[in-house]
Amino acid sequence: MRLVITGVPAAGKTTISKALAKLLDAELVHANDLAKEIGAAKKARGENELTVDLRKLRKALLKRFSASHSIVVEGHLLCEFALPADAVLVLRCDPRVLLKRYAKRGYGKQKAADNAVAEALDYCVLKAEGSYGSQKVIQVDATKRRTPKFLLNRVKSRKSDSVDWTALLVKPPLSGLATRSGGKGL
Repeated sequence: MRLVITGVPAAGKTTISKALAKLLDAELVHANDLAKEIGAAKKARGENELTVDLRKLRKALLKRFSASHSIVVEGHLLCEFALPADAVLVLRCDPRVLLKRYAKRGYGKQKAADNAVAEALDYCVLKAEGSYGSQKVIQVDATKRRTPKFLLNRVKSRKSDSVDWTALLVKPPLSGLATRSGGKGL
């Protein structure tokens, strides 16, 4: 199986991808690590954030896909372009929970707001469906822990959770974040 796992930062991609790769006895690739390894990730002057050359990253990932029949690739940028995956698992998480996770990770207020709003507005799902086609995309509410077997069954059955966080945009703590967000997102 060739599986892509994506979603906003702190949705659980790394934890879930490790467990699924082990269950599938598959190669595991962390897109952010690969981007750094191949020189596709760079910090702009005066910035804390990495900028990733998506074409370079995609090219390196395509090589990994062509060399492997069983691979799990995870990363928040993987919704931005298509790979020859059998399925794309988009992990969803309640934006209120994400804000707490971002605080624990030391994210700045703007970065936390941008990512929470991106989740509320279905950014990764919409981008993944545009890149891979809706038939390959399975969204799972990963706010609460899910077992690897549960997730694998979801992938095999192509059953998505119904997730809609948009109503949270008009309630605290998310109300006002969309208007204050600088639009950088992920």
